[in-house]
Amino acid sequence: SATAFTGWIRRAHRALKRVKEFDEEFNERAVAEDAEQDEKLKKLMSDLSNEMLLRADYFDQLIRCFYDFYQKQLENESV
Repeated sequence: SATAFTGWIRRAHRALKRVKEFDEEFNERAVAEDAEQDEKLKKLMSDLSNEMLLRADYFDQLIRCFYDFYQKQLENESV
């Protein structure tokens, strides 16, 4: 439905905002002089692997949702 699709778009927008904040902190810490001893950076690097998997999964879900929505629209137009 259009409501579900709108919900997906809102969630994607919030997720992209969080990703941007994550990326900014990661980049800032990665170029610091004490990067090798930075425990927070090590955790961010670990989180980055998980985040990449989540991004891929979320993008896949968003595409599937859009595809289903588009297919229903086509079916409704052809009736």
